[in-house]
Amino acid sequence: MTSNTSTNHLDYADASEAAERGSAWAQASALWQKAIDLCDDPTHNATYQAGIARCDAAAVIRQTARKRCSRTVAHGCEYGLAR
Repeated sequence: MTSNTSTNHLDYADASEAAERGSAWAQASALWQKAIDLCDDPTHNATYQAGIARCDAAAVIRQTARKRCSRTVAHGCEYGLAR
């Protein structure tokens, strides 16, 4: 018997949240966008847009921290962000 699996916006939202928990900001943002693409509900879309904004902001913060660490610590960052 074959299974008929269908991915809907809620599946992408779940995957987005998991990616956020793992600090995979770019991946989470892309997954939030896929959720928006599959959803017609304005309330869900607003939540998903907020997810994109949150992930994009976190990515900028992380990139800024990496740049600061690379400038201030010659051999890596003591906070583990220079990798």
